[in-house]
Amino acid sequence: MVMEDLDGAIPELSWEQFEPYLPPKCVDTLAVKARLELSGAIVDNRWAAYRELDPSKMDGHQDAVFAPLELIVKTIISECLLSSSFDQEQTLELMLNPDQVPICSERKNNSRPDGALRLPGPLYLWNGIGVSKELKKFGGVHVYDNRRQVVWSMHHILRDDPTRRFTFAITTEDTQMRLWFCSRSVMVATKSFNFVTDLEKVIRIYSSFAFATKPELGWDPTIRVVPNTNPTRYDIDVHTDGEDKPVTYRNAQIIWDYGAESLHCRATRVFKTTDPATGAPVAVKDVWRDYDRPSEGANVDMIMGEIDRRGGRFADFKKYFMQVERHGDVRINGQVDDTHQLIMRDTPVPPNHSWLPLIKPSKLVDVAHGDRPMLDGLETTDRTRAQNQQLEVRRRVHYRIVFAHVGTPIYQLPSLKDRCRVLIDSLKGLEALYRLGYLHRDVSTGNILCVRDASNNLIGKLSDLEYIMAIDSDNPARGVRTGTVDFMAVEVDRMAYIFRPQDVEKQDEIKIDPSDVDNWGNYEDEDKETTSEDERKEVEALKEQIRLAFRHNPIHDVESHWWIMAWNLFAHAPTSYLPSPPTANSSVPASESTWHMGDQLVVSNRLFPGTIRAPYRREMFTKEVALDTTVLPAEIQPLVRHLVEAQDKLLSTYKLAEKPPTGIDESLYLRIHSSVIRIFKKIMDSAGDIQVASLSKFQDPEEPTHVSGKRKADAPRTNPPAPKKSKN
Repeated sequence: MVMEDLDGAIPELSWEQFEPYLPPKCVDTLAVKARLELSGAIVDNRWAAYRELDPSKMDGHQDAVFAPLELIVKTIISECLLSSSFDQEQTLELMLNPDQVPICSERKNNSRPDGALRLPGPLYLWNGIGVSKELKKFGGVHVYDNRRQVVWSMHHILRDDPTRRFTFAITTEDTQMRLWFCSRSVMVATKSFNFVTDLEKVIRIYSSFAFATKPELGWDPTIRVVPNTNPTRYDIDVHTDGEDKPVTYRNAQIIWDYGAESLHCRATRVFKTTDPATGAPVAVKDVWRDYDRPSEGANVDMIMGEIDRRGGRFADFKKYFMQVERHGDVRINGQVDDTHQLIMRDTPVPPNHSWLPLIKPSKLVDVAHGDRPMLDGLETTDRTRAQNQQLEVRRRVHYRIVFAHVGTPIYQLPSLKDRCRVLIDSLKGLEALYRLGYLHRDVSTGNILCVRDASNNLIGKLSDLEYIMAIDSDNPARGVRTGTVDFMAVEVDRMAYIFRPQDVEKQDEIKIDPSDVDNWGNYEDEDKETTSEDERKEVEALKEQIRLAFRHNPIHDVESHWWIMAWNLFAHAPTSYLPSPPTANSSVPASESTWHMGDQLVVSNRLFPGTIRAPYRREMFTKEVALDTTVLPAEIQPLVRHLVEAQDKLLSTYKLAEKPPTGIDESLYLRIHSSVIRIFKKIMDSAGDIQVASLSKFQDPEEPTHVSGKRKADAPRTNPPAPKKSKN
C-alpha cells in the first residue's frame, strides 16, 4: 500500500535542490576536512578506511565492509566538538548493524533497519530513530531492496509516532549514497553521490544530523511522551489564535490513529484526555489540514453561528454536531507548523526534477556482484515518469481541535439498533447542513460519532466538517473527488453523472482545467475589471461549463449513509454466529451451520473493495446486477428489503434530479433526507437486540480484505483499520 501511495516513484533532486531540507549547517566543512586530513582519516581525497578498495571490491560480509563508516562518523563528530567555537550539543549517534529489532510503542513491527542515527539511550526504539539507514555492498538490482526498506522505515516512523512531523533516511549501495526526506506532503531523495570521495557532503550530512535540534530533525516539541506509561500517554499543547500561551492537555491516550496509515495524508489522530480546568473528558484531534481550506474548527464555528442566527426550532440541530472547545494551528518555536514554509524552509520541490523509481522495472534482472548496474532500465523508467506524471505536493498545516465530548465512532458500537439510531441522527445533521446551504463531502464510518447526553441517551453526531462546501458554489473544487472510497457515492467514485438521460450524457465529459481551479478566486474581480466584451463572454461561458460539469450534490452525501448501512449488514454478522476468540479458520457454531462466513466475505469484499472505480459497486447500486442477500445470516436478511427500499428511493431521486438538461433539480434534495430517515427507522425497529461484529478479523490473513470498510492495518488494536481516503 505504501508504494501505491507513492505511485512507484518519487522526485529525485540534485544535492543543491535537496540541501535546504537538511538541518542547518553547523560547522565549516572545509576546516573539518582539513583537520581530518591532518589526522590521517582522509588520504588522497578518500576516507582512509576505503583508500585501497571500494566496498563492493572488499572481502567479507556487508556488515564488516561498512563497519568503518561508524568510525568515520564518530571522527567527524569528534572534530566538531574539538573546535573552540563549537557549542552545540550532540543529539544523535550512529548505530550500524544492530543485533536487535527496534522496539515499537504502538504497532508490532519485526523489520530491522541496517542502521540508524538515533537518540542515545539504553533501549533501541523506533521512536528514537532520527535518520534510518539501509546498506548494500553491491549496486544493481539491490538498490530496489534498499529503496523499499527505507520507504517502509520512514512510513513506520510517521505512522507509529505522534511526535514526528517528518523524517530522514540514508541509503548506500557500494560507494553510492543517497539522502531521503519524507513529510506528510512529499517524499524526495537526492541523486546518488560517492560517499568515499565526496567528503564535504559526508561531513555536512553527519555533522548536521548529529548536532541538529530535535525539532530540526522532525520531532514535535508540542506533544511529549509521558514517561513510564503503558499504553503510551502524551502531554499535548493546543494553541488558539489570540491566546499568549497554549493550553496543555495531560495524559492523553490515543483512541484512533488509523488516519495516519498513509504517507501523504492528513494523518488524523484522536486522543482521549481531560479538560485541565474542569477535569471533564474531552477529545483532542491532531491533523495536517489542507493549507488552502478553512479549518474544521472555523467551519464548525460558522455552522453553529448560522444555527444561532436562525434560532427557534432550528437550534435543535446543534446536538447533531460535535461541540468545539478550542482549536488552532500548531506552533513550533512561535512559527506555524507548515509543511512548506517551516518544514521545507520555503523551498518547494523544483519542477525540473527527474523521477526515482521505487519498484524494480520488469526488464531489470539481477547482475553478478560488482557488475555495472543496468542503467538503461532505470533511465527508461525515469523518462516515463517525467513524461506521464505531474507532481502534486499538497501544502498542509499542522492543526489541533478540542471537542467537548469524546465521541465513539459508529463502527465501535456492538448494537445494530444503536448503529441505525446514530446513522439517523447523522442524516439529521446532514439535513441541517443542507438547510444552511452546505455539502459535507466526506461521510464515512470514522466521521459519524455518538455520545451520551445527560439522560444517558445515545446521540449521533456528524463530524469532520473540514471539506464542507456551499451547495450553490461554482468553485470547480466542488467537482473534485473527496471522501472514503468504500462509502463514496457511485457518481462521485466515477466523477460523472450516471443517471442522466442519453441526450444529456455528453455533459459528463465536460472537464475543467486545473488552472481554472487555482484562479477561481479571481473570477469575480475579473468580471469587474474586464473591459473586453469577448473576455466577459469567455468568463461567463466557463461558468456555464462548470455548472453543467459533474459536481458533488446533497444526494451523494445521503447515498454515503446508505453505503454505511449496507456495510453494517454485509460486512458484519451477529456475534452469536461468530466464534470467540476470532481466528481465520474458526468454525461456525453448529446451530448456525446454514450460514457460511466465506460466502458473505466474498460479497462483502466486492461491495467494499477499498479501491475507486470498482465495477461491482456501481453495477449493484444501479441494479445492473442483483444484490445477493442469501449469503447473510437469517436475522439480517429481512432487514435488507428496507435497504433496497432506500436504494430505490435514491435511484428514483437521482433520475428525477438529473433529468433537466440545464443542470440539477435541487428541489428534490430535502425530500431524500426525510425519505431515507423514515426507511432507516424501519431497519432500526426491526433490528431487535442483534449484536454485530466485523468480519474483517475473521478474514484469511493471506488474503487482502476491506470488509471493515477500512484499509487493513498491519497489527490493529481493537478498532478496525484505516479508511482509504481519496482527496485528489
